Amino acid sequence: MEADKLARFLKAYTRQAHHRVDQHPLLKPLMQAKLEVNHYGYALTALYPAVCWLEQSVMNAATAYRWAYPVVSRSALLAADLAALGWVAPTGITTKASLPASKAHALGALYVLEGSRLGGEMIARHVQKRLGETVPRRFFTAPHPLGPGFWPLFWRFAVAECAPREWQAVGDGAWQAFASFETKLSLAQPLLTPSPAPKE
Repeated sequence: MEADKLARFLKAYTRQAHHRVDQHPLLKPLMQAKLEVNHYGYALTALYPAVCWLEQSVMNAATAYRWAYPVVSRSALLAADLAALGWVAPTGITTKASLPASKAHALGALYVLEGSRLGGEMIARHVQKRLGETVPRRFFTAPHPLGPGFWPLFWRFAVAECAPREWQAVGDGAWQAFASFETKLSLAQPLLTPSPAPKE
């Protein structure tokens, strides 16, 4: 199937870029045995501007290209998780996003955004195991509007939107999305300090 071929191509094409994001010093502790609450707070704080940027980029594309595919923002849930931890979402980093260079590039960014939901499910289970039931995980556990079987539906949508001759451009868009996401994480790093929310 074309969808399976595209999935294999993108996974292989972006493997290194994806690995660099997963292994970023601020995110790597999320899947480690010695995860602590402060690690979790730092990770969510660093994720916030990167997630806002990626979501806005994809939502711009969804509007511009009139995609018949639901793109739902989860950044408010991320901010709510931070607030529940007693932290506040950072405001010192721009999250403004422009329209991706082409529809194929935008599909690559969508691949990164939708794939993050799969990783988020794994993170949520690990966080619950290490930090307990009461630790907020709404960002990582938010249901997809297409239901739990959204991943195969994403691939059906992707192959319907781009011909095989455009797969290289989709891969380039995904690579750029991963690289920009990594940059946003690194830019957040110097600003990270525990930021307790004001008491009521």
